[in-house]
Amino acid sequence: MGASVGIPAVALCITRRLYQIASVKTVSISQSGKRRAALIDALICVLFPLVYIALQYIVQGHRFNIYEQIGCYPALYNSLPMYLLSTMCPPLLGLVAAAYGVLALRAFLRRHAAYAQRLSASPGLTASRYLRLIALASTLLTVPLGALAIYLNLTASLVGPWRSLADTHFMFRRVEQFPAILWRGNHLLVIALEFTRWASPACALIFFGFFGFAVEARRSH
Repeated sequence: MGASVGIPAVALCITRRLYQIASVKTVSISQSGKRRAALIDALICVLFPLVYIALQYIVQGHRFNIYEQIGCYPALYNSLPMYLLSTMCPPLLGLVAAAYGVLALRAFLRRHAAYAQRLSASPGLTASRYLRLIALASTLLTVPLGALAIYLNLTASLVGPWRSLADTHFMFRRVEQFPAILWRGNHLLVIALEFTRWASPACALIFFGFFGFAVEARRSH
């Protein structure tokens, strides 16, 4: 569950930093500025996912589900609060990251002549790597994938009414098990489970595709 917001949070931090690099008016950055930037990144990438995971308890119907051939899966009660606290967060982070990405690319194109000097203040960052980072953050597709997750939740099962926290947590300690012959009969549920299963490995492959075949990576090999 943390990865569902952790990945778009990382994309947000990447595009935000790239925008700051492209739009900053001075080449040098003070130590306090570096510490402040690192603190903001930590709040976005570490604290926010932790708070997000803690808030899932509100809409957690019971401990967890076990799907045969998949494993453990969070048991969130499909209701309006679930969309507000859970499924809406990744696409919202993706929208903010996309906005920063557009601003970073625009700043890069408008100030390309002076950009080489600014890159010297960021060791290891070249123009090629800068553009690849923007492309990487955009290719993670957090907005359309988040929208797909919302659609699957709306269609794979019925949206129930929210009555109270006590009602949602009734018999909270139970663990429900679903044989593969049952859950594989629901086409939309299969898509939802397999999507969750392969999203993180797909992001890892995308990252390697952008940087594993780069000139500097091949040179180090």
